[in-house]
Amino acid sequence: MTSKRYLGNIITDTPPDPPTDNYEDTPVPGVWSLSEALEYTAQGVWPTEGNTLPSRAIFAGNTSYASTSSYIEVSTLGNASDFGDLTVGIYGGGMTGNATTSVVGGGYTGPTSTNVIQSAVFATTGNYSDFGDLAYAVGNGISSCSSSTRGIYAGGLNTSNTRADQIQYITIASAGNATYFGDLVQRRDNMQGGMSNGTRGICGYAGYTGSASTNQIDYITIASTGAATDFGDAQLTGFIYGCSSNSIKGIAGKSTTIDIITIATTGDATDFGDLDPTRGDCTSASSSLRTVFTGSGTATLDYITIATLGNSSDFGDLDVGRQQSAALCQDHGGAA
Repeated sequence: MTSKRYLGNIITDTPPDPPTDNYEDTPVPGVWSLSEALEYTAQGVWPTEGNTLPSRAIFAGNTSYASTSSYIEVSTLGNASDFGDLTVGIYGGGMTGNATTSVVGGGYTGPTSTNVIQSAVFATTGNYSDFGDLAYAVGNGISSCSSSTRGIYAGGLNTSNTRADQIQYITIASAGNATYFGDLVQRRDNMQGGMSNGTRGICGYAGYTGSASTNQIDYITIASTGAATDFGDAQLTGFIYGCSSNSIKGIAGKSTTIDIITIATTGDATDFGDLDPTRGDCTSASSSLRTVFTGSGTATLDYITIATLGNSSDFGDLDVGRQQSAALCQDHGGAA
């Protein structure tokens, strides 16, 4: 488009980047003409009131190094369905992404950790494809979170039992290798998942430092590289919390405990309610309304409504038992 977009040349700046989809939370800053809005509407990429993000969640891999993945619709109770296969079977990897793309990084492939990053499109079931490589191989307990544009992988345990303190990032829209972001407050593994409100990422939640368990929570500003900062403390020490979030609240499940934090304000986690059944090696995925948990190698799923404190309830079943799986929902806190 030319710089003269309006009669009278009152506004001469070129328009900003076009919107990426028609969900109501899609940002479209700047001033647009009606003809431009209609053009993007015809393409299906102009925000439409009431068109909320879909809430498909994917669970990928498990402790048998499975290459399978399955999905649920978080807004509807029920059983999971097959999604497709990973390029490399893993357990303990991390999943980042936005409302369109799921990106899995790291994990153990058996006796060794991997640096493989693989991606798939949420809306269409099918196999994952190669995305690029992590800066170094990371096995179980990697922490992950994302904004709508950038994916974060932090910590984890590599093949030589060295616990990482490094944070890496990718640009979700562009396949390629990860880049160094900064360091966690302390090196650790046995973290699972992460939390984000699109601006702030919780990229380290409790875990194991090698000499002891910790309840420390770390956070970063996703858009800018740099070292993580102390956020507060989880209710319990050790591994593995299943962490996920909507755009306001972070939810973490471990054993019978459910933590809740407000991502925008630092501070200690408080009690949300109880997990039922007990979840060891927990994994979770959150939409804007619900968090769904699995773990302990079982196929059962349970959920909570984020806005209402209380115990979890039965959601349905996965197609196979999963433990230390990578998981993410399209409608997560950093998606829009």
